[in-house]
Amino acid sequence: MPSIFNTLFAFSAVLIHSSSGAAIYERDWRGADSTGHHHHSHGYKPTSTSNGSAVVTSISYPSGKGVIGTFTNSFVESGSSTVSPIPTPTGDDDDDDDDDDDDDTATSSSNVPTALSSSPPVTITSSGASKTTSTSSNVLAAAASGASSTSSSSYWKPAAGTKWQIQLIGAVIDVSYAAEVYDIDLFDNDATTIANLKSNNKKVICYFSAGSYEEWRSDAASFQASDKGLAMDGWPGEWWLNTNSANVRTIMTARIEQAQTKGCDGVDPDNVDVYDNDSGVSLTADDAVNYLTFLADAAHSRGMSIGLKNAKDLVEATLPIMEWQVNEQCVEQNECDGFQPFITAGKPVFHIEYPDGVPNNITADARSKDCGVAGFSSLLKNSDLDAWVDPCE
Repeated sequence: MPSIFNTLFAFSAVLIHSSSGAAIYERDWRGADSTGHHHHSHGYKPTSTSNGSAVVTSISYPSGKGVIGTFTNSFVESGSSTVSPIPTPTGDDDDDDDDDDDDDTATSSSNVPTALSSSPPVTITSSGASKTTSTSSNVLAAAASGASSTSSSSYWKPAAGTKWQIQLIGAVIDVSYAAEVYDIDLFDNDATTIANLKSNNKKVICYFSAGSYEEWRSDAASFQASDKGLAMDGWPGEWWLNTNSANVRTIMTARIEQAQTKGCDGVDPDNVDVYDNDSGVSLTADDAVNYLTFLADAAHSRGMSIGLKNAKDLVEATLPIMEWQVNEQCVEQNECDGFQPFITAGKPVFHIEYPDGVPNNITADARSKDCGVAGFSSLLKNSDLDAWVDPCE
């Protein structure tokens, strides 16, 4: 009998490695790319993570969603742990999680799926003195049946129709605009600015680019050559990222942790559809769902919500793990219907159009068309995404 137990233990083992996080830093925003979508970001101060420890509590294999690792991370300081599941024998798996109502929970089990070689280990970082965070993270996620994110933390969930403002140029000074939500650059705005917004009853979404490398960022040295794909056409100094890279995910986890430290209510990761661009990186839609699941777990476990940026083809798969959608130019591109599932689910679509003639010479017909998407939280903005806004009212 001891040999049987030893075999079972060995077969169901997981490897846990402590690794140090990467410091992170800064950029500024420019115009639209060749697809008509925009990327934006800005400047910030470096931060870093230190080593931590983790204890695996269970592993399950939900049908159609790949390998799910459930682990409890206990950290005295900020730390990161890389968890690599090793498949266990197939069988029925009862999953009795007592999560709060704010969480999306992975359920169901069946046969062990084949692990995709392109999918990296999940890296989880938690912070706070003597703080324990329980997090379930998807190591693989299949787009066909949707993604799931499980966290013990509660987080803000805005309703469809929530009024918003977005400003990605400079620090936000004017907090008088009658919006419930401000989407601002994570790195241009310090904790004091964010606290001021929140004291004026604003929810704060913090923006960063999750799918591109920018050479002017002060964390540029943290990226490895193998992390980068092709240069972005029309964007000097910017390259697509391999979002399956464990190093890229470590850096993005640190950015999300910085958002938590500054007091952000949610995060707005841009450029998540690397697979759908001429990136030079061999990625698929499944890889994008895996990455978004990773980012969602990182945000949710830190008490923050997260939204899907553009990426219409990922709406169905990621709707369960995203609290809102940020869309640019769906009217211009005639694809607004693709984002309606968020409205149906009671989640906002924060919608931007960049019409010709802003701010003073927009035609009435153009304004009516751009502002006329039922249920969307629409704004007209100039392409600088500064403080100017037409709220479509």
